[in-house]
Amino acid sequence: MVSIEHIDLEEWERIIRNNLTGTYICRKAVMPHMKKQRGGRIVNISSVAGRFFSQLSGPNYVSAKAGTQGLTRQLAKELGPFNITIDAVAPDVKLTERVEKKWLTRTEEQRERILSMIPLGHLARPEDVAGPVLFLANNLSDYVNWGDPRC
Repeated sequence: MVSIEHIDLEEWERIIRNNLTGTYICRKAVMPHMKKQRGGRIVNISSVAGRFFSQLSGPNYVSAKAGTQGLTRQLAKELGPFNITIDAVAPDVKLTERVEKKWLTRTEEQRERILSMIPLGHLARPEDVAGPVLFLANNLSDYVNWGDPRC
């Protein structure tokens, strides 16, 4: 876990820009086209860190992912009347190349503690996220929309 005391403004802004502002820019670009065609699917990639905290990253990443979840909920409500669904997947720690570098710096005891807090007991692989994204991106999920408070 990275303390906010060790994150300078440049690093804070880089993570927010990559993880939240990038999502905003992409969604803003596709919305007019989807509205015109009266339908579409948007799937954002968030993180369990956006709902709780991060074992490996810092408050900038957690804030960006919480922002992604808020943006997802707001746009789901706004775009639902246009038959556009917007959802987000929020996996736990994913063993990407970036995360693997951080993971390898942890002691065995730290790794075991982190794994003990993950219900499946292991880190997710990027391909583990693909199935839920594919489901949300196709017509099998026609009535799944994060803006629906019943979901």
